[in-house]
Order: sequence, then structure tokens, then C-alpha cells
Amino acid sequence: MDKALMQMKFKYVSHTADEAFIAYGPTFEAAIENAVLAMLGIALDTGKLSKGPGAPRSILIKEKAATMNELAWFILQDILTVRDARSIGAYKFDITKLSKDSKGYSISGKLWYKPLREDYMRTDIKAVPAYGLKVSEGKKGYSINAVIDI
Repeated sequence: MDKALMQMKFKYVSHTADEAFIAYGPTFEAAIENAVLAMLGIALDTGKLSKGPGAPRSILIKEKAATMNELAWFILQDILTVRDARSIGAYKFDITKLSKDSKGYSISGKLWYKPLREDYMRTDIKAVPAYGLKVSEGKKGYSINAVIDI
């Protein structure tokens, strides 16, 4: 992975019917945080939302999985579900703990949000399909490729 790409948090890539992105990070944690940012940016104007009125609030998100691919998929899908179920304007995810043991990986973090307003909305996200998600490790860090069903 070249240095310029590692400084970039994510980039959107073309897809025939849905949205797609590649998120980058020097660590797996950073790549997941950037993947969440990319996904939320498809649905909402996260920059406008984070600077908008209302005090920031957070929800604890926890997941466990056997592989990094599964963990990234579970986190993205869980955040999408929480965002939709609570009708919140989620704009950032900060990982507080990532661990690995003989059973796999576990992660916990804070999903930051503010009240959702219509002028923040962009596109409705239906799901995060597992088929389009791939975690890769390179010499300079991690990347997460994802397709978002809209």
C-alpha cells in the first residue's frame, strides 16, 4: 500500500448498483473506524452533523467474531442497525478495545451521535453484505473493501 493511500482515511469506488469504498488505516482499529466513517458518510453528511446543534452522545458497541473479515462486517452491520433502530445521526466510531484470543477477536467502542435532522440525510442504506467485504493487511497497514447495499 503506498504512503499517500495510507494517509487517506477512505475512498469511494465505483460500483454498478450500490455504493462501495476502501477504508485505510495503519492499524486494524484505524481501518475499522475509517470504514464506519465511510459508511456513515454515504447515509449522512457527517461533517455537517458533527458540527451541528446538540451535545454529542455515545452508545457502546461490542462484537465478537472468529476472523477480521467477520468482525469488520459485524461492526458495520451492527452500527447500521443501531443507527436505524434509534433514528440517530451517527457520525463517528471510536474503538476503545480490540483483543484477540484463541476463539477470535472482540471489539468495543463508542458510536458518537447527535439528533438526526432531515437536512443531514443523503442516501438510505439497506445493508452491509458480507460478500463485498474484505480486510487486507499490507506492509504499511490495513484496508477494508466494502459494498453498501442502497
